[in-house]
Amino acid sequence: MEGVLWLDPATGELRDLEFEFVDLNLVGYPREYRAWGQAWFRRLPPGIWVVSRWWIRTPVIRVSIRGTTLHGYREDGGEVTRLELADGSTIDLTERGTLSGYAADGISGGALGGAAVYLVGTGYVTTTDAVGRFRFDLVPEGRYVLNFRHPDPHLDGMEGPSREVHIGGGEPTSVRLDFRSEWAVDRLCSGETPSSDGEPIHRAALLGRVREAETGDAVPEAVVWLRPRDGVEPSPIQADSTGMFLVCGLGPPGPASLQAAAEGRLSDTVWVVLPESGLVLQDVELSAASAAGAAPQIQAAVSLRGTVRSAETDEPVPGALVRLLGTEFEQVTGEGGAFAMLGVPRGQYRMITEHLGMVSDTANVDLTEGSLHLALLTLDTRPVPLPALDVEIERAFANPRIAGFYRRMERGLGDFITRENLEARDVLSNFRRLPNVQIAQCASGGVRVPDCWDIEIARGAFADALRGGRRCRPLIYIDGHLLSGQAQDASSEFPGENPFSQLQRYPRHGIEGIEVYRNPAAAPAQYRMLGDACGIVLVWTGRRS
Repeated sequence: MEGVLWLDPATGELRDLEFEFVDLNLVGYPREYRAWGQAWFRRLPPGIWVVSRWWIRTPVIRVSIRGTTLHGYREDGGEVTRLELADGSTIDLTERGTLSGYAADGISGGALGGAAVYLVGTGYVTTTDAVGRFRFDLVPEGRYVLNFRHPDPHLDGMEGPSREVHIGGGEPTSVRLDFRSEWAVDRLCSGETPSSDGEPIHRAALLGRVREAETGDAVPEAVVWLRPRDGVEPSPIQADSTGMFLVCGLGPPGPASLQAAAEGRLSDTVWVVLPESGLVLQDVELSAASAAGAAPQIQAAVSLRGTVRSAETDEPVPGALVRLLGTEFEQVTGEGGAFAMLGVPRGQYRMITEHLGMVSDTANVDLTEGSLHLALLTLDTRPVPLPALDVEIERAFANPRIAGFYRRMERGLGDFITRENLEARDVLSNFRRLPNVQIAQCASGGVRVPDCWDIEIARGAFADALRGGRRCRPLIYIDGHLLSGQAQDASSEFPGENPFSQLQRYPRHGIEGIEVYRNPAAAPAQYRMLGDACGIVLVWTGRRS
């Protein structure tokens, strides 16, 4: 567990604690999921301190055909409303206030009615009315985290952006909650690969469900086609077991056609308007009979499903490659030996099946009739000579920022201490080997402090002129966070506690690399600040940042 303890800037008294559990992947959760919470402190008239309120949130995961996804969060919390002391006296902590507000829906462009609004970690929950209004009365005074869930079943209770509110002080508190359409796209498409500049690739998305027209029931495993404009081949999308489908990274803004097919049935064409950014919600309905007069460009595509089995044991063969020769269609079979190719143009093809240690097999397939075709392929097991295998290893880092460390080391603009250097010698010894770096033992009141050292980086006449000839220390960052509050001057003797002495206590096996810049202009721009004339030291650990 790690966290931040906040103090009142005026009095220095405890205010609250924000904490988070780390390494959830060790207990089966994906690394990017969070479990965190907050606790508030209160000093009472007798001089005692209590935790007046707390909450904790843990992730709930769901496994589906899309993989492991975040289904929601489980919350627990509590508050102290009345305190009984040892002498039998009681203290009432129920100073209360009012919170009211309005919730807006960026998807529909109107009010967000029927949304669950709640104060995180408490029992205060309400629902917005038809015009998006909500209200809490008699809430104990204090700071809270306010959040809300979208009521649309497509979003499965997705939370909007939370915000911190203060309730009490004699005046009602009023807030506005906005469920931005772009926020929903970011949450739904968060598993997509980000662009090189850190901006999301997908600013717009389409979310919907395939339903039975007569009953409204979901149609599982349906195939949906989206065609953004004329002259463009429709893109096939596979709906999941609940009939839901999601398209991230929509085509150019404007009208687009949408159709679905399942069990030989084809829906009517549904027209949607694709935005430049934001989320579009659109369902597609299938009638009991196949739709007449379906668009020919949609009918031209079919689905091919099949299974690859061993000719000797009749067992499914996972990991086999299935290809349609002369096309870009190929699939690797799953655990049950199954594969699926969606949106294949009608025609006759030659199919090839390959697997390591097995003999390749080919088969002819005719995809000229119907909308769904099934294939059963078999592979013989025989020794197959393999060509020489060249292996190229790319180093991966738990802390993604360490990659920047190695890029800057290649440019050679500073001095660098690598993980290999730290395995050979400790932090202090590595710094002593750097040019123009001076190490001195800490002192307090003229007495040297055992096992405490401080650092000074000499930059020549410019630094001396800027600092008036006095000693000064570099700024020290760990994983991008400033360890020293500011560059500090040192008198003729170094004081006892200092950022460099803190760095020496950090386990060196947990450090991935250290960069030392005598000239701050050579350091990354985000770490330059007033008072960095004596240099900058960047320390990178193996923790994810």
